[in-house]
Amino acid sequence: MTRITKKQLPHHYAASRVLRSRKGLVTFSILVAVSLIGFFTHTKNNDVSSTNSGKSEEDIGGDFEQIIPHIGEVMPLSWQADRNLVTPNAYRVSLPPELLRAMKEYCDTNGLTELARHYILSEENNISPGGEEYLTLKDGLLWYAQRPAKKWKSDMHWISPANEETHEAYLKLINENGFLSVLNYIGDKLGLDSLVAYHLTFIVVSHCERGFLHHDTTGTDGKVFNVIIPMEMVDGSPPELIITKFDDDHVKGRLKYQTNVA
Repeated sequence: MTRITKKQLPHHYAASRVLRSRKGLVTFSILVAVSLIGFFTHTKNNDVSSTNSGKSEEDIGGDFEQIIPHIGEVMPLSWQADRNLVTPNAYRVSLPPELLRAMKEYCDTNGLTELARHYILSEENNISPGGEEYLTLKDGLLWYAQRPAKKWKSDMHWISPANEETHEAYLKLINENGFLSVLNYIGDKLGLDSLVAYHLTFIVVSHCERGFLHHDTTGTDGKVFNVIIPMEMVDGSPPELIITKFDDDHVKGRLKYQTNVA
């Protein structure tokens, strides 16, 4: 793993590539969520196969209906209490088990697992809030790591491709291991003409004192969205994600990450 100073590089790379090619354009980002104490700890259920589709996980917690979608199903997010729709712009979709296996192997092989452990297992290794650095990992590809500002009240770090070569290599890996079929499910469900991956990132965090609700984008008419893929979770932890519809009521709900469900 080689660190490179910021002066040697252009600004962080955000690439685009059409994944469903018809007409028009819809962009999305892939956020890989790793919420844990120690990167890539073992969970009880590493694979949720298609035979489990349509079944609820026991004692999952949270405020939303979290029945595991069938393969190919894009399921709108609904409240657990009354099963009403939370928002027209939030969905859950099952992932092929081979995708998560390939992503973990990729991170182990290129040193990203080691890097994530380095950042969050000791506060001395944390990037300073608002800081950043560029690194070349074991596969020779360039990555960009950053930590958000102090207002996030956590040790969250983002690790992202820093140039086109890294972006394309990672995108190729996930597409070849089932993610392209997931995009087709999403595109068909939402009636989209095309999809473009404009940002890929790993999110690594071991603790958070206070959540920070925010928009990633606004004014897009639902045409820019995130795909969150949980990689590892802490056994027995409370729901990791807070979701709200930004309207007059501003009701918040807690979502529990599930293996092989984005």
